[in-house]
Amino acid sequence: MISIRKSTAILFVAFLASATFTLAQSDTQATFVSKCQPCHGPTGDGNTPMGKKLGVVKFSSEDVVKSSDASLLAIAKNGKGQMPPFGNKLSEAQLKDLIVYIRSLNAK
Repeated sequence: MISIRKSTAILFVAFLASATFTLAQSDTQATFVSKCQPCHGPTGDGNTPMGKKLGVVKFSSEDVVKSSDASLLAIAKNGKGQMPPFGNKLSEAQLKDLIVYIRSLNAK
C-alpha cells in the first residue's frame, strides 16, 4: 500500500515538473516570436524583410555556433550593430532561456 502511494506521488511530482518545463519553454517561444522572430525569422535564418534589410547573422552561422553563451548574452543585453539592446526589456533569466532556445533551433 505504501509503495503504491509512493509511486503515485513520484509520478505526480514528475508530471508537475514536466508541465512546468513545458510552460517555461512555451513562454520562451512566445518571447522569441515577439522579440526575435521579426528580424531573425522563425528558424533563425534571418530570411525576413527586416532581417534582409539589416543583414542579420544566421543563428546557424559559424560565428554564432562557436560563440559562448556569455558572449551571446552580452549581445542580447547590450545590442550589437543595428540590433537593439534587450537588457532593459527582458530579465537575465529570459535572455538565458532565449539563448538555449536559439541553440535548439540549430539542432532541428
